[in-house]
Amino acid sequence: MSIYARMARCLAITPLAALALGCSDDAPAVGDDGSSSSTATPDDSSGSPTTLTPTTDTTAPTTDPTSEGSLDDSSSSVGVSDDCGNGDLDEGEQCDDGNFDEGDACHADCTFSFEVAWTNLHDGPASDFDNGNDVWIDAEGNAYVLGNEASPGDTALWLQQYLPDGREGWVYRYDGAAGGDDFGSAFAATDDGDFLIVGTTTTDASGYDILILRLDGATQAVEWEVTVDGSGSGAGDDDDDSGTGIAVLGDGVAVVGSVSVDDQERDIWVGRYDASGTEQWTATVDGAAHGFDFAQGVLPGGDGDVIVLGSEDQGDDPTIGIARVYGADGMLRDAASQDFDFYVSSGARDGDGNIVLVGYAEANNTGVDAEIRKYDPSFTELWSVSYDGSLDDDIADGVHIDGDGNVVVVGTTYRVNQQANALVAAWDADGNPLWSDSYNTADVDLGEQWYGVATDATGEVVVAGYATILGHQGDVLVRKYRPL
Repeated sequence: MSIYARMARCLAITPLAALALGCSDDAPAVGDDGSSSSTATPDDSSGSPTTLTPTTDTTAPTTDPTSEGSLDDSSSSVGVSDDCGNGDLDEGEQCDDGNFDEGDACHADCTFSFEVAWTNLHDGPASDFDNGNDVWIDAEGNAYVLGNEASPGDTALWLQQYLPDGREGWVYRYDGAAGGDDFGSAFAATDDGDFLIVGTTTTDASGYDILILRLDGATQAVEWEVTVDGSGSGAGDDDDDSGTGIAVLGDGVAVVGSVSVDDQERDIWVGRYDASGTEQWTATVDGAAHGFDFAQGVLPGGDGDVIVLGSEDQGDDPTIGIARVYGADGMLRDAASQDFDFYVSSGARDGDGNIVLVGYAEANNTGVDAEIRKYDPSFTELWSVSYDGSLDDDIADGVHIDGDGNVVVVGTTYRVNQQANALVAAWDADGNPLWSDSYNTADVDLGEQWYGVATDATGEVVVAGYATILGHQGDVLVRKYRPL
């Protein structure tokens, strides 16, 4: 697998997850620039990087269930497992709450109730490594998936509209001026319908740089473009920077990423820009070990605060998850910042300001477990769930909170003879399980993962990631669920 193919898989996931999926250290790291990152001014003459390609030949989605593995995606019963009711999640069970009560979310046959509305596999022009990293759904039920699509010779940042029935609508591709590889990591929609995108672009002078775009939501024209080059210089990883998270603020946008200092150090980078793309302030996080520190996401806080999520290298001690809070003036608020005993992959806020963080943690005798934890606005823990599937490793990569406070998490879980399966699981606002499912490509059994998740006004869920497909390497995997 080339460095660029690894970036398509590894850029939006955590280091441990990258190792679990076979991603090596020469993929561009999610790191930052020390305290001297340089930020370009907004570029309104986007020119060649903008390639708008409306799609007329839409891809017909499948409506038949295609999942396999220990979690079957049929909405009907799959038969009672011999171990059903013992309180442990065994092979062949969707859930097991230790009872046979039909009045709760987990039925007496250890299944949940939901159905698959549609599944769409997208194969790019090169039939190579394609990936979906983030999802958003508009008021009309159209879903938008951001990621990257392989073309002959390079990889492009890719934003695809999906109609409510799963057919592909318009598509936007960004191929930077250097003609290298470009990747989309995360995006958000503004109140007036524009898209704010963060990712990574290739430049002639400095390798991979952080890329920030604002797209007109109606025309997909680039309104402004910013690139950020960290303080590192030299060949390879010494000068590779990447953008990973973005959040719309009342008067602008907050962006996070990681920049290279040298081949032994990555720092977290955070920047705030106004609505026209003008830099307001930037800051960096350099952990105590001066090692590999990674930004994974960003959330808006109260009173204009910016909450940066990621991890800090602690040297000989285990890496810790962090939430670093910056005020509207760009100053670090130490008293409000937090350290965690698990690796933080992503986060979301509900309408009351409560925060849900997801990631993973080392577990005794069970490898790595997915962690889902809910906090009040001051980071007092309200509840937590550790997800331990039928094999050793389970990783939570993305999270969304719907209008009812339900928490939907996506990531990966390992299954017997199937390696990594894409995982989606939902809990109510109090941490009670609602439903879950996993996806495995039949007859391939090499790896699937979901990174992005969103819900619409009716509670339907759209997830996006990738599936390994023979002859294609990997296709973008998008699926809509309808909880019952």
